[in-house]
Amino acid sequence: MMNLQINLITPTPNSLLKNPKFHQETDEFEQSGTWDEIFMLGPQVPLAAIKAIPYQAVNPMDHWGLLELVHFHATRDHLVMVDPVILNITLEEEQALRASVEEVLAHYLFNSVIPTGTSWLFCTNEFGFLETSTVDLAKGRNIDIWMPKDTEKAGIAKKWRQMQNEIQMIWHDHPVNLDRIERGELPINSVWLQGVGSLSQIHPHSLIKFARDLHGNSETLANLAQFLNKPYHVINAEKITFLESGNHFIDGRNQIKADQWEAIWQACLRLLHQGQTTKIHLTTECLGNTLTSEIQLADFKVGFFQNILFKNSSLKKKFPSWESFGGKIDWQLESTQ
Repeated sequence: MMNLQINLITPTPNSLLKNPKFHQETDEFEQSGTWDEIFMLGPQVPLAAIKAIPYQAVNPMDHWGLLELVHFHATRDHLVMVDPVILNITLEEEQALRASVEEVLAHYLFNSVIPTGTSWLFCTNEFGFLETSTVDLAKGRNIDIWMPKDTEKAGIAKKWRQMQNEIQMIWHDHPVNLDRIERGELPINSVWLQGVGSLSQIHPHSLIKFARDLHGNSETLANLAQFLNKPYHVINAEKITFLESGNHFIDGRNQIKADQWEAIWQACLRLLHQGQTTKIHLTTECLGNTLTSEIQLADFKVGFFQNILFKNSSLKKKFPSWESFGGKIDWQLESTQ
């Protein structure tokens, strides 16, 4: 038998959201990122520092920031950030918008920015003192609640807002945005500061920290693997079927479509039925809480006669879909990492 350990991060089963036992929501207002981001990077969520790794050598103590190109939608009494994924910003648009605010960036940031597609990385100066919230946490919500806040030094958040306002004024009637509006697309009308922190502030969950290999689809996990010097594999159900011995962390939540997740789930069940592993450790999230469970072969046992006489139903019991099995799992709140 292989010494194979599988730590599987699962989507949240719908049944959990209806279970009053887990309806003690965490205080998101005190967080810097989503549950997934905190799970991977730690409570500070230094997203910018980890994102900078593929671009240059990063001093572990240097603070980095990330400016995301965004659209704010005005409601009656506040602004809401639209999910940047739907903006479909082209390389030419990003370059033109960046060129138009070069003087503003130089005045406030001192250091040049590193373009990363739809965002700009920079090694921070005093903006490193700010407490920021990630786009994934703030999108679709009143941005006033999630705007950067002062921590050790007063007045920095005000300076950030000044920079943001200057950029917004320049982009208000920028040719890029006029063209986007004419095409029926949302204009890029602001930037969002997120992920401020240093590599020294990265504290991944123990399941990641002690894993031999990391499997996933997210850029953050790939960059984290590079930082931790661990093998990273783009998630693939077929490859999971042939996992080698060791401790494997499999992220089935981030950037995973429903059909791909089902294939991953079934691949892990095959490993269990083949005796390649004795159990699968499951972790999920519900309303900001970390929940865990373990499944073993006994959870899928089929009687001898049932296996012979009712092959189709026995197969469904051995290899249930995630939708049918997820609601039967005995989830427990994780007490500590």
